[in-house]
Amino acid sequence: TVPAVYQTLLPRVKQGQITVLNLKRVVLGNSALLGLLLGLKKIAMHEGHTLRFTELPQKLLAIAEVTDVLPLLTE
Repeated sequence: TVPAVYQTLLPRVKQGQITVLNLKRVVLGNSALLGLLLGLKKIAMHEGHTLRFTELPQKLLAIAEVTDVLPLLTE
């Protein structure tokens, strides 16, 4: 679930241990995942780290485009 993934990734993102998340194995790209990724990116930036995403699911990219946050995911 998204909350479980968030709790798992949060400490590592805050410490800068994760700078790239490969989403190749993600099969569901929904708004909950979009919120999770944007939240983690914001936290990484706040802590002075970078976080980028690779191999984003097409459905997630479509949601991000419609909601005007695509540049935040792909920058």
